[in-house]
Amino acid sequence: MKLAAPAMEVQELAAMLPALNIVLPMGSSLEGGTASANVTVDGVTDKLVSNGTLALQKTRLTGFDLGSKMNMVAKLTGVKLSPNTEFDNISAGVHSGPEGTKVESISVIAPAIGELNGAGTISPSNALDFKMRANLHTGGVLTILNTGGQTAVPFSIQGTASEPKFVPDVKGIIGGVAMDRLKPLDSDIGKEATGIVNLFRKKKPN
Repeated sequence: MKLAAPAMEVQELAAMLPALNIVLPMGSSLEGGTASANVTVDGVTDKLVSNGTLALQKTRLTGFDLGSKMNMVAKLTGVKLSPNTEFDNISAGVHSGPEGTKVESISVIAPAIGELNGAGTISPSNALDFKMRANLHTGGVLTILNTGGQTAVPFSIQGTASEPKFVPDVKGIIGGVAMDRLKPLDSDIGKEATGIVNLFRKKKPN
């Protein structure tokens, strides 16, 4: 089966998500906006394999506050907390089969938060393993260190699809801010300092 839907109501796509083994966070739902899908589905009915791309524009995930789920990051960056999350755009490539789901080339633009990119997997039991990076609109503590107004924050998404857990990479956050501050330095001292930061980021805790 092949589905090519360049512009449909988000609710129509939401009804298809279970067939693609995509589960929304518990208590949440998609409202408003448009969706596009380009998906092929092959195989026998109990072992279907689907491949394709999904995208949503101008939609809202109600009952799920992404900012509060990223609580520690929110405190550092000044992300506004809200019971709903507005999205300008969500897009990703999806491969789903009996072995689980791979989600690649994730691109998320949420006006109140920033831009998120990454990739990951969803196991058959809906366990999440995602490596992400967020370019956040800072307004919190990190603004003191990074006056440019944006901070790249690495984090992982664990837990399950219905109860995701956002785990920030604190060492990566500090290292990323330090690297941004050192970028303008084009001298031997700046290069040496950059090398020290790189060593710090690679060093494993005792």
